[in-house]
Amino acid sequence: MTNYKLNSLLCAILCMVFLGVSCTTEVDYTQGVEFVPSNQKMELKRRTYKGGVMREGELKESLAMAATRNIITDSLRSSNLDFAYLGTEHSDTFGMRSAGFMTQMLFSMSLHKGRGWGYRPIFDSMCLGLYVSDFHGDTTVKQRFEVYEITSNEYIKLSDDTTFYINFDPTPYIGAEPIFEFTFPNQERGVYVGDIEDPKIRPVRLENTSATMEYIRRLMFLNDLEANNGFAYDKDSLYVTGNEKAFVEEVKGLYIKPKGDVEGRGAVYSTKLSESAMYLYARGRYEEDPTIIRDTTYMLYNFYLNPSTFDVDAGNVSVSVVEHEEPTLTLEAGINLVDGMGGYVTEVEFTDEMIQSLADIALANEGSVVSVNQAHLKVYLDGSDYDPRMISPLEITPKLNAAMPSVGLYTDYNRGIGIVDYIIGSSSSTYDGILNRSLACYNMDISTFVQSLMFAAADNLLEDGKTVDFAKFEEGYEPSEECLVDYRRLYIGPDAAALFCFNRQAIYGGDTDGAAKAPISLELTYTIVD
Repeated sequence: MTNYKLNSLLCAILCMVFLGVSCTTEVDYTQGVEFVPSNQKMELKRRTYKGGVMREGELKESLAMAATRNIITDSLRSSNLDFAYLGTEHSDTFGMRSAGFMTQMLFSMSLHKGRGWGYRPIFDSMCLGLYVSDFHGDTTVKQRFEVYEITSNEYIKLSDDTTFYINFDPTPYIGAEPIFEFTFPNQERGVYVGDIEDPKIRPVRLENTSATMEYIRRLMFLNDLEANNGFAYDKDSLYVTGNEKAFVEEVKGLYIKPKGDVEGRGAVYSTKLSESAMYLYARGRYEEDPTIIRDTTYMLYNFYLNPSTFDVDAGNVSVSVVEHEEPTLTLEAGINLVDGMGGYVTEVEFTDEMIQSLADIALANEGSVVSVNQAHLKVYLDGSDYDPRMISPLEITPKLNAAMPSVGLYTDYNRGIGIVDYIIGSSSSTYDGILNRSLACYNMDISTFVQSLMFAAADNLLEDGKTVDFAKFEEGYEPSEECLVDYRRLYIGPDAAALFCFNRQAIYGGDTDGAAKAPISLELTYTIVD
């Protein structure tokens, strides 16, 4: 080696030593040792609840962790969302879901102050512009839809914060007859569902009904022609920018719903409301010669515009209405469902044996402190297995593709209250809940929840001081400060950011009947400090 290379190597080594010495912080591992009692012991333990068996070290005993059941909620908030839902879809496994939506409207431009719609205008047509952002099902199946006029805004007064749910009944607030009908999708007319990555407005020509012209006469002021010298004059200034509130009071909006059932599977569509609208086309006449028709004019009626995004003088309201029917197919034992759009969610109820086992941990050593380091709840897709080598790729792949990217855990799904570990809207949570495609399961860190359940069980005992008072964990029992029922049950549902997702999947449920191939499991790591 040349002197130059040797000198360079020595310099590099010296620099590394210098940097290592100057930038390394020495840690004093003895700091605070004087506060630790000399007789204190820490013991780290790992326990699993899997397949109806509890294991910890050499300990192995039969213990069913949880029972599960399918429930449907009708208390999912569906008002003033940026998207509305439309269509009917059938599933043998999940049942039928049918969706429609109510929406108020806002005009997009002012009419001519003196002419309004013009001299003796002629109504041409009404079109619906649907911005389809997503869909689920068979889009080749044509569906019939009805458009109703909202005739009363009294429903808004029912809620101080204009909050409504998917089970809302619009019937008392709409006209008796539809004002339009239409078919969607309609490939013959070029109306179809396009690329989700590049959605476009799909125009639909609305078909007139017996109630159409009465509605149009009011929109275009055709009933006042004689009093206004033949002009469709906007005497109340409804179509004047800045007067949107008066417009919403007069033109109360639309309700669009499926007409009857569909043949075959059908589909449900997600519609971006701010990009969807209704178009009214009309033609005016020349005053000098009413037989001569002017060029076509139009008005755009925007659907719900979120006031947090759009600066509008009048707040408007939208409500998605979703109906569900039970599936025709009987589920196999041990199978539960998780569905979006207010469909099925899975209720998990921890057994008495499970709750008692957590209390036993806390009560095992008198005077000791138990800390839950980690508690991982694992929920497996139908077709999965504890041993990933036993999973059939051909069987599981379509189920993985149809499954939700992530799920949430709730103590109260109806009100959207997540368990303490599931911090809704936060990306910093250790909760996880994301689908592991390799294992075909969801893994949720519920450490704080299990710690709370353990303490609640250990703090509510019968007179013997060892047995949990399970009555306090049952429905109907109302303790003075905290609801112990919240520690007994949790709900597996769509992620809070995707409650209206179209994804749906079957999962393995609890292990009380032994039917589930890979029942919900819990991996628990805890520390006992004496």
